[in-house]
Amino acid sequence: MQPLVGIDIDENSHKLAVENFQNSKFSNIISHHCSLQDFQSTSMFDLIVSNPPFFSGGTLSDNGDRNRMRQTVKLSHQDLLMNVKRLLTEDGDFSLVLPHLEGLRFIEMAAMFNLYCNKITEVIPKADKSVERILINFTKHKKEPLTDKIIIEKDKRNDWTAEYIQLTKDYHINL
Repeated sequence: MQPLVGIDIDENSHKLAVENFQNSKFSNIISHHCSLQDFQSTSMFDLIVSNPPFFSGGTLSDNGDRNRMRQTVKLSHQDLLMNVKRLLTEDGDFSLVLPHLEGLRFIEMAAMFNLYCNKITEVIPKADKSVERILINFTKHKKEPLTDKIIIEKDKRNDWTAEYIQLTKDYHINL
């Protein structure tokens, strides 16, 4: 079985990740402090999960760390896709989360790298709101994508829907 590998360009985030890995059942995760573009591996991966920078263009914050995490300044979507294609096995999966409209544009761009959307989960914060984020899964094989949706909260704050609890129960202590 291949080890789990994590990479992060931000030094503080990397240090925190290493500490969290060491104090969990995931202590076998190998963590690298580098950009995706600089990451070198002799192995390819069956699964790549990313929480990429969301925004391209627009006004930048005065906070450089915030810009690095949220803006595509250091990791463009094109660079992300090029490196996923390089690192993903032929039958592997690539999953990420993006704001709704940005995600739809990303799906179109991914096809240019022969990465095809096979599942979209629309994330709705509350029943009376519109889609805010989408969870997208890609493979190197083209097929009709499955689409579903999840509503996170009912009427009140922290009043989680049954679907949200089922999806995230392994990650939350208090659910």
